[in-house]
Amino acid sequence: METVQKILPHLQRANGLVCEVACKTGLRVGDIVALRKDKLNSRVYLRQEKTGQGIRVFLNKKLLQKLQNFSQNNGSIFVFPHRFDKMQHRTRQAVFKDIKKICKIYNISCNISPHTFRKIYAVNYFKKCGSLEKVQKRLGHKKLETTMLYARSDKIK
Repeated sequence: METVQKILPHLQRANGLVCEVACKTGLRVGDIVALRKDKLNSRVYLRQEKTGQGIRVFLNKKLLQKLQNFSQNNGSIFVFPHRFDKMQHRTRQAVFKDIKKICKIYNISCNISPHTFRKIYAVNYFKKCGSLEKVQKRLGHKKLETTMLYARSDKIK
């Protein structure tokens, strides 16, 4: 967790915000980069790209304000527009590459990826609520075993 906190301030602003959203909502990075500005609200309902399931997430006021401020004047329908084509959203690969670049610069050898931030959410939410079933529902997992791996990933060495 502390290694992740070290790299966040060094990511490109957009990528850092994507990772922060993943940490606080449990959304997959692909779903975060595809967020549309007109859908930003304290309760966001979206259809997950990977599973096709509908999911509702809650954005606290501070995070919602950050997203609105970030996307306010970017000339796109997306919160995180592609750097070349404002009619497309940023790619999850762009976030991945930025994380890997920062890890290389700071000589961080552990395997951090955009998905790491989703796992951080799972660990924190499990510690808060104590229920694997609640974490499973929030993450949209079909199998409880998968959720267990996420929620206990801080214990895996």
